Amino acid sequence: MLTKIKLLTSYLVIISIILSGTIFISCESTKTAPIVPAPPTPVTSPAPLVLTGYVKDAVTLAGIQSATVILANENGDILTTLATDGSGKYQYDVTNIPGAKLNISASAASYSAKKVVATINKSNYTSTVPVAYLTKITGTTQNIVAASGGQVVTGSIESVSGKALTLQVPPNALPANTNITVASLPVNNVVPISANRVIASAASFEPTGIRFLQPVTVSFPLPYTTTPGKQMTLFKLNPNTLIWEAEGTAIVDADGKSASAQLTSFSFHSVGESGTFTQTSFNDTQADAVEQTVPNGQSVQHSYTPIINVTQKTGDLSDAWIRNIIGSMDVFSAYDFRMNTQGQIQPVTITYTATPQPDLPNEYKKDLDGDGKLDHYNPNAPNERGTWVWAAVVQRFLVSISGTVTVGDQSAQVTVNFKVYKKVRDSWTWVKKHDQGIGG
Repeated sequence: MLTKIKLLTSYLVIISIILSGTIFISCESTKTAPIVPAPPTPVTSPAPLVLTGYVKDAVTLAGIQSATVILANENGDILTTLATDGSGKYQYDVTNIPGAKLNISASAASYSAKKVVATINKSNYTSTVPVAYLTKITGTTQNIVAASGGQVVTGSIESVSGKALTLQVPPNALPANTNITVASLPVNNVVPISANRVIASAASFEPTGIRFLQPVTVSFPLPYTTTPGKQMTLFKLNPNTLIWEAEGTAIVDADGKSASAQLTSFSFHSVGESGTFTQTSFNDTQADAVEQTVPNGQSVQHSYTPIINVTQKTGDLSDAWIRNIIGSMDVFSAYDFRMNTQGQIQPVTITYTATPQPDLPNEYKKDLDGDGKLDHYNPNAPNERGTWVWAAVVQRFLVSISGTVTVGDQSAQVTVNFKVYKKVRDSWTWVKKHDQGIGG
């Protein structure tokens, strides 16, 4: 009997240990809740990087409303087509644009077309684009009688021999009597063809889109003398892409100073051949004047004064054409070039904006009146009253660019010199005026 009691007692102890162990484990498990990860720290995305540009009249500086603006990447792929607002402004989000540059072409009714290059800097999250200045098209208008046909003649400033741009309309080429306008376009007022092909002569014909019952003949004056009978490429500007498209052939006339082609409709047309502008030197670090302060938001007006020296050339390339072809190159767009139809640089107004204004240093503050208020104080002129102004400091620099222009079998070595203001730093600038307290 005693043995049975001991066995029963042993069983109870074992059961108790098991139960207590089970309870212990169970209790411990209730202390270990499932691990829930902390919510991720919100990541603040940078604000969209928006490219803001303008299309303006090259003479009046007025913004051009409803201008067509086409943005393309460095490979020439079109990204979007925009229209300017009432101030000539357009905007585009370039946050996700992988390249560092955008090619921007602009055109408007009754105006020329222009290309500028925008720069995107992801490292400092900025984007800049020169103003696209368009020039009004002015030409010669003639009423052409459909039954008899007729001729429209207009001058060209880039012709090597003073030859005019001539349109010949044969009898019965028009369905009705029509006013036709022909304008010669300087090469600085049209978009370029490509990196290795240049425009020799360009023209605008209106009414745009008119189709002739039989071809009309146009004679394009050339900026040089070339081989009679030589074939040149005839181009037509696609209004939807603002890209020159090969349309046919122009044949150099007997005197070698013009090239003739046949058209069946009107638009922007040009003739071109192989050519480039090869830059050989560039310098914009030579200071040309004393420093000048421009208070935040104010402007300084200056005029570019380009001096183009043709140091050597082969053949008889027109100096006017050389000047204009150089003015159309991308290297100059950063300087806000604004050229009229004669290739002359127009005055440019630039507003220099200082960086965000920091706190005024303590050494520039002092209670001068004993009234407990801190006044603006100049340690270098203790008795002088005035105001410290946070301003951009600008200086005039001489820009010198050298290169070689080629077209066909002719070339010209040129140097271009002009003066331009650039911001060199931001700083506090002392301005004499009535004293101005900055405290209480």
